[in-house]
Amino acid sequence: MHERALATRERVYGPDDPAVASSCAGLSSLERELENLSRSRELAEREFAIRETKYAADHPSRASSYASMASVERACGNLNAARELHEQAVAIRRNVFDPDHPQLASSYAAMASIHHAQGDAITARQLSEQAIDIRRQVFGSNHPTLASSYAGLAAIERKAGNLTAARELLLNAIEIDERAYGGEHPSVARDCSTLALVEADDGTLPAARAQMRHAWEIRNAKYGSNHARTKTCRDWLDQNDTEFPSESAPQDSS
Repeated sequence: MHERALATRERVYGPDDPAVASSCAGLSSLERELENLSRSRELAEREFAIRETKYAADHPSRASSYASMASVERACGNLNAARELHEQAVAIRRNVFDPDHPQLASSYAAMASIHHAQGDAITARQLSEQAIDIRRQVFGSNHPTLASSYAGLAAIERKAGNLTAARELLLNAIEIDERAYGGEHPSVARDCSTLALVEADDGTLPAARAQMRHAWEIRNAKYGSNHARTKTCRDWLDQNDTEFPSESAPQDSS
């Protein structure tokens, strides 16, 4: 669908139109989700190049391009590069938008994840809480973007040893995501896999196994067995759930 949209826009508008940049951004995100990082980078760079020629340096679309490139760098593990790109996006968005704009919340949430990965829990928590405040104010208490922020803050709280807070955040995220998407959505898998780790840290392994199994089932159906997110679930289950069938176990043909 995204490839067709890109081809159509190229044909109708020409290869350097902002509409083509938008299609490149959407397709880059999809390719990143599927772990096709070279293709994702190629598309993000094309998006960036188009918008660089079409818009002034402080235009919101330029901020979106920085954010797209940052997401690619984050997926590739280049945390410093990702943080610098997000900081450029934030600088533009703060200059253009009100302090409670949803695009700023997106930037704060993304930067919180990076600071968390780099071990800066204080900054990560501050940014995550800013994203939550904005999203709750703008979208209300049941919006999926709020669930995403809850899941991000839960990971921070878990690392800090605040398991009760992490569990509460994740249960809220699961409730929102299941209501919005149904029980078999990748966002639910994200919530459940993190909740499994919280339950394991808290010594409640049966609950942890159930949550991780559900996350694995969703990811295996969505991405297949070779995707990194599916493998992460399976690796945990192989180590912590002796009743979970091994990949190498013979299948019952009866």
